[in-house]
Amino acid sequence: MQKVHQSSGYRGELNAFLIIAFVASAVLCALFAYLLKRRESRLADAKEKGNKSKMQAWFLLGIMIASGASVAVNNKFNLYLSGVMDSAVFFPIVNGGGLVLATLAAVLLFKEKLSKKQWVGVVFGIASVVFLCNPFA
Repeated sequence: MQKVHQSSGYRGELNAFLIIAFVASAVLCALFAYLLKRRESRLADAKEKGNKSKMQAWFLLGIMIASGASVAVNNKFNLYLSGVMDSAVFFPIVNGGGLVLATLAAVLLFKEKLSKKQWVGVVFGIASVVFLCNPFA
């Protein structure tokens, strides 16, 4: 959808496209959160909740808003770049790069131990993204 939108005559309506998508997502999330909260309130005793539950709800709402804003900025960059970069370069980086970065973060930040097969997979993943993005091929 990103490539189709950015290749069309409506490419200048990038913000409107994203706002509609995120408003629809927010409305659905709010509806599901309301339904879940209503279900939980029927199951839990109202006396046991107190202020702790309200604090947790506000904290969770803050995290959701921050996460949504981060995803919106990321999608704006992705939508813009899908129109100005060659598809053969952009989409392999977006789709394969996240997996490679997550694996490297697990190793470097969380000290995960990878087997030899897993390391070979990481190397092949990086190499495949590089070869797919090679403009000289």
